[in-house]
Amino acid sequence: MVPHAPLCRKYACMGLLIDPLPHGDGKLGMKPTIRLAVGAVLLLVGVLIGFFLRGGTYRAEEQNATVASAKPMASRVATERASFDPQEDIAPEMKMPKAPASPRSGQKWRLWLEELLGGNPSGELLKLGKLPEAQIQKYLAANSSDPDAWIAAAYLREGKPSLREAALKFPEDPAIQAHMAISTDDLVERRSAIEKLQAVDPDNAMGDYLSALDHLKQGRQSEALKDLAASLNKTDVDDFSRSFMQAFEDAHLSAGFQGMDAQVAGLMCFPRTVIPQLIDLSKQLKSLQATSDPETAATIRSAGLTIGQNLQSGEYELLIDQLAGMSIEKRFLDPSSDANRLNEIAQEQAEIQRLSKIIPQKLLQASPSIASGYMER
Repeated sequence: MVPHAPLCRKYACMGLLIDPLPHGDGKLGMKPTIRLAVGAVLLLVGVLIGFFLRGGTYRAEEQNATVASAKPMASRVATERASFDPQEDIAPEMKMPKAPASPRSGQKWRLWLEELLGGNPSGELLKLGKLPEAQIQKYLAANSSDPDAWIAAAYLREGKPSLREAALKFPEDPAIQAHMAISTDDLVERRSAIEKLQAVDPDNAMGDYLSALDHLKQGRQSEALKDLAASLNKTDVDDFSRSFMQAFEDAHLSAGFQGMDAQVAGLMCFPRTVIPQLIDLSKQLKSLQATSDPETAATIRSAGLTIGQNLQSGEYELLIDQLAGMSIEKRFLDPSSDANRLNEIAQEQAEIQRLSKIIPQKLLQASPSIASGYMER
């Protein structure tokens, strides 16, 4: 991605792909080719870095392997309402290097990566983000009782994702309701989905976070503070991504992708729709904190730190979550009293940047067996 260094600096968000919006709601717009290229490169680098940062246990087992296995990294976020600036909110220091040319082995996934790292994405790469409607219908017909399949289908369709049909079909499924709340622009529909999520998954703080953000956007600050107070007593923060990640790979297998091609394609278009919501919530809370009384400001600070730390916990496997969590936590840290923690975060970010310079070539140089094992991890 060296030919696009300015873009890399501006949009270095480790695989978070931002779609343009016709209504100018604060999101960034990029040409489709560049969006996919940036997202896919950052995705594949991100997963590798994620392993090196969090996979110490596995390193000893595969000391002589060319490429270590890694936890998957999301690359694509569908249309969002949340205001989101990757440069400010995720990893402004990241600069993605260009990997040296690797032998062309015939696998599409390797050719895709070579083209992306070279800055010349082919037209075929643009097909990875969406699937034709006929193929989606075929996949749904074979998996009509699986809520995860309906979530994948919504994001793989052309246009803005819609979960309306899925929400009617699976009214008790919390993942469906969460993504319904995120994807709809209808205020009544959004509030209804949030309340259903809170009802069917009451121990999950994610419902409280989405509710607080919705209240703040509508000017209902007291209701938002009640949601935040409730969230502090909950240890479960689930965005349901792990439950439907496999569905994106399965959808591509159903569409005719093979093996590693299906795995990589599934990762490239996997949405991280909750991340912009939480970052937007942290911004709203920081603004509210500045105008609140000391007691309320302390509660807001506690809630903001908790959100950021939860995203960095062991429950979240994706590097995008770790980076977003660092960003949110930093927003609520006090340089005068939290210098040690701020230094720790800076060191982690520096390590990510260091690894980003040496890891991309490893996947390209890996044998098919090692690459496959990496993808399965």
